Amino acid sequence: MKRLVIIALLGAVSAAATGCNISPSAATVNGAVITQARFDADLATLSSSRTAQCALELQGASLPALKGSGASTVTSGFAAGELSTLIEQELVGQALARRHLTVSSSGLAAAKRDVAAELMPPPGGSPSPCGMEGAQLLAALPPSFAHQQVLFQAQVESLLASVARIDISPAAIRRYYDSHRSLFEQDCLSDIVVATQAEAAKIRAKVEAGGSFASEAKAHSLDQQTASGGGALGCLPTSQITNPSLVSALAALSIGQVSQPLFEAQVGPSGSWVLLQVTGRPVSPLSHVSGQIRRQLLGAHGNILQAKLTSLVHSAKVTVDPRYGHWKAAGGVVPPVPPPARDLISPPQGTPTAGG
Repeated sequence: MKRLVIIALLGAVSAAATGCNISPSAATVNGAVITQARFDADLATLSSSRTAQCALELQGASLPALKGSGASTVTSGFAAGELSTLIEQELVGQALARRHLTVSSSGLAAAKRDVAAELMPPPGGSPSPCGMEGAQLLAALPPSFAHQQVLFQAQVESLLASVARIDISPAAIRRYYDSHRSLFEQDCLSDIVVATQAEAAKIRAKVEAGGSFASEAKAHSLDQQTASGGGALGCLPTSQITNPSLVSALAALSIGQVSQPLFEAQVGPSGSWVLLQVTGRPVSPLSHVSGQIRRQLLGAHGNILQAKLTSLVHSAKVTVDPRYGHWKAAGGVVPPVPPPARDLISPPQGTPTAGG
């Protein structure tokens, strides 16, 4: 689950406990208290951990400016966003309790894998800005933050499965796997990249006559990443191959066969020619794709989840400590607006004042 939209505004809120606590709670949600201590601890963790901030960005959150104007402070926009998240988590927990549902150990384990999957950059996109990704990134997060992420994921998935009546039991996942085998087929490939069509045709003829594709790749391929390994590209799901010419070329090949030379305009200053060999077509084992199937079954009902969360938010009775703003069902916690500069006793240097 992605966090509520965070709205960045000016101002600062202490990231550590203050000496004067106006209220014993940062917020109340249908009578349940989100304590000041819990809120302060969350803010302190997030504001001090670049890894946690990067993980949120990798999940799609748009974080506002973080550092406040004073020491050990965060901006009011950042604080409002985190308090909105805690309120949403409390609402989901309450919804589960009303349905007499609890998160099981297997549910937590599955949610942990799902969070790790969310911490992966998009296929074909830029590498993770965090310097790590997936399970490695999850393990590097502050323990309290990682636990919060996994628990909330598990709670949301449990709520969605209940509301939408989705069967995500091992038996249901097995049935889906057995009836959708084609989705889990892979193409294992090797390549040889050369400068001209004539050279590609010559190499192909040698391989067709009994020569070794791997030896030709080591001797002639311009693909420096694969040449030393005999051209081996590895395996990828067939469903992820979307280039029409590549799909057509691979469909015509049996295992061990070599494609006709394919022109690749994006490789080399004037393009290049590629030979592909299919080295295998395995089906991913269920143990490798069960998490993917589970996420797919749940993700297909995302509209139901969104409707449920919207209903929870709009029916909730939420009060927020005025220091952090006010609650608005349509947007979460709205930070307080700083007073106009003309109302400040001593405006910061460079702040324009009325009539100046």
